[in-house]
Amino acid sequence: REAVNSFHTIRWLEAMTGIEGFPARAVWAKHERGHQAQHGSGEAAAEWHDTKDGLFEWKGDTSSDEICAHFYAVALFLELAAQGEEIQQAKTFLSRVARHLMDHGWQLIDRDGKPTRWGRWNPEYFNAAGEGNAARGLNALEILSFIKTAEVLTGEARFAQGYQELVKLGYPEYTLRQKCTFPPGDVLQFLEHLAFLCYPNLLKFETDPILRSIYRRSLDRSWEIERIEQVPWFNFIYGALTGNDCEVEPAAAHLREW
Repeated sequence: REAVNSFHTIRWLEAMTGIEGFPARAVWAKHERGHQAQHGSGEAAAEWHDTKDGLFEWKGDTSSDEICAHFYAVALFLELAAQGEEIQQAKTFLSRVARHLMDHGWQLIDRDGKPTRWGRWNPEYFNAAGEGNAARGLNALEILSFIKTAEVLTGEARFAQGYQELVKLGYPEYTLRQKCTFPPGDVLQFLEHLAFLCYPNLLKFETDPILRSIYRRSLDRSWEIERIEQVPWFNFIYGALTGNDCEVEPAAAHLREW
């Protein structure tokens, strides 16, 4: 029941914006008590918009964070819990978001017709000096995972073509450097969280041995840096995807301490 409830909440976040394939970053019920976020990406102000029925506000400037989590969660929902019409609803959701990204040149386009601050996976963003170039390893991992997931779970030919386009652009090779290791200020745990949301689908669904070897090298590199934290979620994802030792005892100790 909790899985179904969470899944329909994710679907609602996309439906409320009125932009096909563009999920809201957050939702706020009109007149509810609490704190409504006033900050968006970076130093920008929060972008709140009324829903069509006027009962809620949805937050724009959606980032890669939300898309990573939605693809991870909906794929798990399909694997473990979806029944009846929920199966097609889940596939339709994945298709709508993936089509949005493809149709807008690998970008997440907000209500103003412009890409969001952190919703860019296009070659121009990767090749320009600055944050796009620095982020291209992680972002390439993300978009490859999104489109491969949509290809396998929806069966739509357009996503197979889109995935091959990303491969031809050299995106798999970018993933080998997805982990920022220097300077220390750029080593951010939440970026590792995004990567480990993307590895499971990509490695479960990719069958090409050469591409799999590249993604495994990427995962191994990330794991060797992340393992010092001994966080069970990272440990068990690595173990499930590789069959290798994943430091089960430290992970179990972590859970016991919690």
